[in-house]
Amino acid sequence: MASLYTEIFGPLLLGALFNYLLFGCLIVQLYDYFMTYREKDRWFIKALVCVIVVAEIIQLVLMTHTIYTTIVLGFNTIEYLLHTPWSSSAAPAINGIISMLIQIFFAWRIWILKNDTVGNIITCLIVAISVLQCSSSIAVTVKYIQIGRAPTRFVELTMVGTLWLSGSLVCDTMISVVMVYLLKQSKKKASFKASEAMVNTLIINTIETGAITTIFALIELVFFLNNPENFFHICFLYILGRLFSNVLLAVLNGRDRVRRAGKMDGYIAHGSDSQDLDLSFRSFYRSQNSQQNGATLPLHDINRCMDRVGQTQADYVSGRNNFLDRSTKDLPL
Repeated sequence: MASLYTEIFGPLLLGALFNYLLFGCLIVQLYDYFMTYREKDRWFIKALVCVIVVAEIIQLVLMTHTIYTTIVLGFNTIEYLLHTPWSSSAAPAINGIISMLIQIFFAWRIWILKNDTVGNIITCLIVAISVLQCSSSIAVTVKYIQIGRAPTRFVELTMVGTLWLSGSLVCDTMISVVMVYLLKQSKKKASFKASEAMVNTLIINTIETGAITTIFALIELVFFLNNPENFFHICFLYILGRLFSNVLLAVLNGRDRVRRAGKMDGYIAHGSDSQDLDLSFRSFYRSQNSQQNGATLPLHDINRCMDRVGQTQADYVSGRNNFLDRSTKDLPL
């Protein structure tokens, strides 16, 4: 019995500990989001964040009930080894709903970036796969209740469980690949070096955030298919749902950082231009002094020209930054 107890509740406890850790990260990101974007973002983005947070709180409460009931109340008994608490069945459905909402949000981003026939087809395909994996996750919850919440009968969930996890994996992979492709296409059309730097940052962020959820979905699928009768895959199940929520808020909170990085890169890239022009003007002035034995333009004329050069550079930098603000204000970065 000790071996069975360890196989079931060991991974369950580890998954719960990582869940609490990721929920703490989510709260920090939620605070940053509402401090920065509570008046800037569109209402449906703020509504999405609120729904996700409420779902995470519900999941956390149910998971805590499962852990306390099985490990504390059921310590050294066989009852909860044969039938887990009622709260344990909710995790797949809640994870599926959270991931579907976030995947549809990313599909909306793709539709904004590529609003044409191909973009519409890709968006509809991602949404369809996302709804499919969500429906499969709910089916897993329903089926688990029907088999009496018995871990020893997990093998009966193989078909719907595989459909759920593979659908989530395919959806995450598609989102990452399409986003990177569209951003690379945008990079080719960038007019400013700062815009290129901003797109490069977005590409890196997209790969990093997409890789996190994709890798964990793949690991969970492998563990589930390898031995569905134990709880090793449940550890990654608890982690994966929290990763989706943290990725969403990381993307939303990172928008201003990306814009500021683009502007700073623009200042560095173009800040030397005015200095070079300044240097060239002064060198020209000195050379004229030496060649014409003092017969040079009046100093106030040179200063006036220098002021115009500086003003032109300032107008350029200001115009570029205004362009970045306009181009990213409504774009769902």
